[in-house]
Amino acid sequence: MTSLGELIMKIKYNSIYYPKGEWVDENGNKVEMRDKSFHAKYNGRDIFVIINEVSVNEGHMTMGPSPVPTFYDAETLEELKSVGYIEPK
Repeated sequence: MTSLGELIMKIKYNSIYYPKGEWVDENGNKVEMRDKSFHAKYNGRDIFVIINEVSVNEGHMTMGPSPVPTFYDAETLEELKSVGYIEPK
């Protein structure tokens, strides 16, 4: 597992089974991330990554709480529905 503090890299959030997921780098290695909101760059734009604790209680399973990111454009404050690799600041 790589720590984000070791070097600047591009990472993305892989949802495994909502709300469970993990952060991975471009090589697919799991990256240890903080469970707090942070700023990042995506396609040359500044974005906010807001981390929320989410629980799911549907059907036969109860999952969570798990930290799940939501991505927002820092200029327009619009939610970004599809985000690939980001560069945390």
